[in-house]
Amino acid sequence: MFGTGMRTGFIAAAGVACTALLAAGGLGVAGMLRLDAQAQHAAGNRDASLETLMLVAAMRDQVRVQARVSNDDPGLFERHNEIAQSAIGQLRGRLTEQDARAAGEAHRDWVNARRTGAAAAGRMESVLLGTLEGFSRDALAAAKKDAAEGASARADLLLLGAGLLLIVVAAGAGLSGLLGWGVFRSVQRDLGEWCAALQGAGETSGGSKVGVMIGGRGCVEQVGADYLVTVAWQ
Repeated sequence: MFGTGMRTGFIAAAGVACTALLAAGGLGVAGMLRLDAQAQHAAGNRDASLETLMLVAAMRDQVRVQARVSNDDPGLFERHNEIAQSAIGQLRGRLTEQDARAAGEAHRDWVNARRTGAAAAGRMESVLLGTLEGFSRDALAAAKKDAAEGASARADLLLLGAGLLLIVVAAGAGLSGLLGWGVFRSVQRDLGEWCAALQGAGETSGGSKVGVMIGGRGCVEQVGADYLVTVAWQ
């Protein structure tokens, strides 16, 4: 049996270890939740950037198709213009207000130049396509950046999870070791007290132990599921 002081020490040590483990676990879980939220946010931004990239590519292709329509078929040109205007409307919710306005104005100027047969129509078409190419590069760069941030957050999440697992394992091993050490010390103390009692430590005379038989010795051994206690003396 543990002594009162030893039990108190074990309880205090176990309490400190459990408190530290709970604190580390709480911080670890909070960190994992934060990293998971960051990874999900980055994934959402990446998907939005890719959708913007596809919309810009669709509008760019539509402008190229519209540019190939002959001036002799104004009805077909206007139908393609409606499709392009619809694409611009979808981009307004994904680009900045300034970029969406620039795209709309560049497309409007080019369409007006085509309608009037202005010589600047070719140059305006190049400006419009260049503007859309710039949007494509920006959307692709944003998608790559968001993908990298998401990958970094997921990697940190895995590392934090592995570290938290190691802390739990180490804490468990430490508590097990502490308990094993306590049991060993308790057994050694009990055996020492029993040995002293056999040697007559309960009563002394002139510094000699005279409590019981002379030269008492004891042995405890396990026999199957039972224990055999043997005592010998002179």
